[in-house]
Amino acid sequence: MNKRQPVRKSRDEKILLILKNSEWFKDECKKIRKKYKKSNDEWYLHKEVERLCRLFPDYWGKSVKKYIKDKKLKKPTIEGAQVVYSQDNSTNERVLYIRIFQKTKKENVLKAYKEARKFQKFLSEIWATDIEDNLVILHTWNEVLAREKRPRNITREVSALLKNKYGMKIEDEGDIRKRVSDLRKQLRAG
Repeated sequence: MNKRQPVRKSRDEKILLILKNSEWFKDECKKIRKKYKKSNDEWYLHKEVERLCRLFPDYWGKSVKKYIKDKKLKKPTIEGAQVVYSQDNSTNERVLYIRIFQKTKKENVLKAYKEARKFQKFLSEIWATDIEDNLVILHTWNEVLAREKRPRNITREVSALLKNKYGMKIEDEGDIRKRVSDLRKQLRAG
């Protein structure tokens, strides 16, 4: 006997079904719709949709906003591509990649690729500006400067201290000077 397997619904289909049957969701949307129609304040609508979207994926925002405006709730379609920068804290590995979605077109990927190429040029600067590392470097720099007897080469001394004390290995001593001056500028500006 050939039994038919039940069709599995996607996550978005399940969310859509839940939202269509949720009295709480409908009531919340009615309240928002009523206030929105009186004031016609887009900022209010945006904030309320953001509040509702905490319960489900954020890409549902447009669909919820559309439902509040014209009472039509549909499953969202995500177009485009997104350049994503992430860092794995356990391995300290940094990654830049292009995230694509179900409805992504070739043009979207090409546009995102151009953005990723621009981003790629600045990766070393982004990676070098880990604020915690820079604060440690600045603290060590100030520690060396505060000594009664200053060493001849401050950067070499700071580099050695960073390696021994914190396990940080910085090859380019000029990088230490640059980080210290950049962080001092940021602290003065902020």
